[in-house]
Amino acid sequence: MNVGICGNGYLGKSLFREFLKNESLNVIMLPDVFKRPTGSVNDLGLMLRDLGINIFVNASGSTDISRSMSYPNEFKREQLSQVEQHMSAVESLRKEIHYVYLSSGSVYGSDEITASKESDPLKPKSPYAEGKIMVEKLLRKKSIELNGVLKVTNLRVFSPYSNEMQNRIFGSILSQLRETQRLKLSGTGNEIRDFIHLKDFARISVALIEKRDEESYCDVNIGTGKPFTVNALVSLANKAYLEHFGSNFDVTYSDNHHLGNPKYMLADTYNMKVMSQSEPKIDQHNGIYDYFMKNFNA
Repeated sequence: MNVGICGNGYLGKSLFREFLKNESLNVIMLPDVFKRPTGSVNDLGLMLRDLGINIFVNASGSTDISRSMSYPNEFKREQLSQVEQHMSAVESLRKEIHYVYLSSGSVYGSDEITASKESDPLKPKSPYAEGKIMVEKLLRKKSIELNGVLKVTNLRVFSPYSNEMQNRIFGSILSQLRETQRLKLSGTGNEIRDFIHLKDFARISVALIEKRDEESYCDVNIGTGKPFTVNALVSLANKAYLEHFGSNFDVTYSDNHHLGNPKYMLADTYNMKVMSQSEPKIDQHNGIYDYFMKNFNA
């Protein structure tokens, strides 16, 4: 069984390492041409055939919500056109392929403090999330049209982090505190995220992919199911800061919600646990505290 991973960012690399643990699988990082397809569809199909890809994992694409707000149409078109090319390549190949797409928990756009189920209405707050939904609709349609050839697993990933990742709110906190003892954040601090460590994300995702039944299409949330406020995140950052620097930092909130970001992101993980027969192992408090300790020491 050959696994091809498109995208060599944090998520793609973590999946690559996890797949390697299964000695029955041959894992390949796909060439960059699959990330931004510009050649002929037939060429992509031939490459998939020559590489013998059975499982195609698409872990590529920008996660820059701010950029999506500035260039909404371009951003959405980039996401959709890439997957359209992938689907055309699969169709030209006419070979059974399990296509795994990394979507986002931001598609729910929840304004309520409740765990989002896969069946819940989607209320995107940004062009980034809108683009993800457009791709999901395309994949659902293609799984019907190419029934027997294409199987799709759509992973709605919530808020992944690892000690190496320095983007989004983690990166903002680190970059500010490396310059000053004052931290300024958008919102109120009561916003909720579902932080899942990259090791848990990869382990659970791979287990789920390997155990997937024959259903042609499914959406699955990937998270912990445990709410974590921005205030709690800042408190752990301050604890690590005090441990490392011997003093506390000051924090202020703008009360203005960051445009494009849902207030609440919390996964209902029932389907994830049933399908993967697994659940997160790394405690959020311990994992996040360890993140700040290691990065303040870097």
